[in-house]
Amino acid sequence: MAQFFSKDKLAEVQQASNIVNVVSRYVSLKNRGKNYFGLCPFHNEKTPSFTVNPDRQFYKCFGCGESGTVFTFLMKHNGISFVDAVRELAGAAGIVLPNEGGLKNSGNEVSPLYDINSHFVKYYNGILLGENKSIKVRDYIKKRGINNKTVEKFQLGFSRPSWDASLSEALAHKFKVESVENAGIVVRKKDGRSHYDRFRGRLMFPIFNDAGNVVGFGARTLENEQPKYLNSPESAVFNKRRILYGLNFAKEAIARQKEAILMEGYTDVIMAHQYGIDWTVGVMGTSLTEDHIKLVTRYCSQVVLVLDSDEAGIRSADKSACMFIENGFDVKIVKLPSGCDPCDYIVSNGKDAFLKQVENADDFFDFKLKIAKTTGALESVSGKAKVFNDIILAAMKIPDILRRRIQINEIAGKLNIAEADIVKHVEKIGGVPKRMVPETENPSRVKSRQRSDLGKFSASHHVETSLIMLMLADNRFIPMVKDEIGLENFFNEELKHITSAIFDEYAVHSNVEVSALFSALAEPELHTILADIMSIDSVIGDNDQIFNGCLKYFKRKKSRNVIRKTKEQTKDFQSGNNKSLEDDEHGNLNKLLDKFHKENKRLQSFKRGRGGVSGLSNRPEVFM
Repeated sequence: MAQFFSKDKLAEVQQASNIVNVVSRYVSLKNRGKNYFGLCPFHNEKTPSFTVNPDRQFYKCFGCGESGTVFTFLMKHNGISFVDAVRELAGAAGIVLPNEGGLKNSGNEVSPLYDINSHFVKYYNGILLGENKSIKVRDYIKKRGINNKTVEKFQLGFSRPSWDASLSEALAHKFKVESVENAGIVVRKKDGRSHYDRFRGRLMFPIFNDAGNVVGFGARTLENEQPKYLNSPESAVFNKRRILYGLNFAKEAIARQKEAILMEGYTDVIMAHQYGIDWTVGVMGTSLTEDHIKLVTRYCSQVVLVLDSDEAGIRSADKSACMFIENGFDVKIVKLPSGCDPCDYIVSNGKDAFLKQVENADDFFDFKLKIAKTTGALESVSGKAKVFNDIILAAMKIPDILRRRIQINEIAGKLNIAEADIVKHVEKIGGVPKRMVPETENPSRVKSRQRSDLGKFSASHHVETSLIMLMLADNRFIPMVKDEIGLENFFNEELKHITSAIFDEYAVHSNVEVSALFSALAEPELHTILADIMSIDSVIGDNDQIFNGCLKYFKRKKSRNVIRKTKEQTKDFQSGNNKSLEDDEHGNLNKLLDKFHKENKRLQSFKRGRGGVSGLSNRPEVFM
């Protein structure tokens, strides 16, 4: 993640946000010595293993391993971005953030769009509730069964049937016409000199992002007008592919239920919430995307798809289910009676009847089999083979190997196909699902992360972690590590970033405080890694001895690299492949051999005086 805020501003927000007070909003904490303990909010447990350290301002769970700062706690618990976590904490502390969080690459574009959308939510809502021209739309809302409390919660509104009412409202409040156009409230005429209202005589559904900011509108016509629904155009803050309608209201309930109900339309979601089924979200008439799934992944791993009963609805559910399955979700399908949308069904039959449908919903694979039976697809050998192949291809997308095998065997059992035949078929079509890398993820970052993961439990990782702990425990080691070891010799990329931040802080302030270091780290992932390091007991033993042991490790490593490279050069020389050694061959060969013997002798001396790195304790009690 890019650095959205200055280090000084992050430090100001963090220092004003006592982590104990913030975590206590969500977790019952009890003081024990220097720390606070409670039941971890990130996994189920009966004995408290979740610890908050007020002095160093970070948390650590010794049960599931979650750790981080006040920023990462809000991100993980509330499923929000780093920027939104900073905004929330800054707002609570009364700290003003520049340009709504100083978002890069958006200049002054983002903040006005939020301001304009927020203003027009109130404007449209006021028209709906207060003008006689809105009687028709109020009758429609009443007919759909939407009550006043729900209108207020979702801030429904009405746009006047005028070509310039919204434009006049914007000009009256000194909004720049260009910004209002960018927000999608008005449209530029073909002559390029003037504008007109985009939404005219429509029921307005404000669209919120997951942080609760209004990013756009959905608008339904009350006449025989096309399109029936008209949405805001894409903007710097609105993209339908990245927004789930109602998620800002539903995310806490989804986390509690450990399940999300996914519908399509605005009124479907609204009615579900009105009846207390508040773990429901909607895709707003667009196809499901990977970005949608990422949003849901923050809160649960089970999804219930409530689909339209027509053929197009079934095809859409099939595609959506496969995408969820590929991301490790359990998927259930609710198929309502023909001609009945979720809103109408809930109003006519009530909450309990709808939840009964959810409870009895078919597993996705059972649903596919049921559809195949009802359409007669299993009555012929070729039809049965086609159905089996289709379902197997879907099941092969399950990332967990054991679950995938169990699912495939269950399918085969229901179709009376022998296990041996399944194995042959799966091998034939390639039975291992590909691990997908998100399109937005930089390949170099993936390679870097893989390199770091490989070294996570290596000697290099152990030594580099020890050095970070030494530098933070005793700042006099910072210039020693920089000068005698050097940043370029760190193997783990994340630890290299943290060490670089330590060097930078020390260069400016001549000392490094842990709280300041957290603020200096741009990426929340690094907060978690640093919190993990700080939760380990300090290095056991004499600090100077530990540093010397780490230094010897790096020197041994350097000598090994020199020896390896010298061997390769000697081999190339002897085979005649090294053109750089052609002149004065005898002298160059002697130099190589001399270099090899010197480095080998140096390595042996390191081994004889091997001062290793003392062990690190990861016991929970030493965190205190």
